[in-house]
Amino acid sequence: MVDRRSDDLSPRGTVQTTAPDVQEMIDFAARWKPYCGAADDEIFTTFGVRPRDFYLRVAEALSSARNPLPHTGLRSYCLERARRHRADRL
Repeated sequence: MVDRRSDDLSPRGTVQTTAPDVQEMIDFAARWKPYCGAADDEIFTTFGVRPRDFYLRVAEALSSARNPLPHTGLRSYCLERARRHRADRL
């Protein structure tokens, strides 16, 4: 598991936390896609976000990527997974 916290202090003396690296999220989603995605708890413990939010962030990042070719099909896969997570909650 990757530690997302930063021990650096801001000028005001508060601890700064950093958002998960988007590229790391894309790589994670691509790695798990052949297996129908990672387990929900794996996504949460690795990135600290709900699976639906994870898949939406990856899809958004891929839609604005300069070179999305290495991940062809991943954006639509992530949008579908996010839609399913929403449907599961209704």
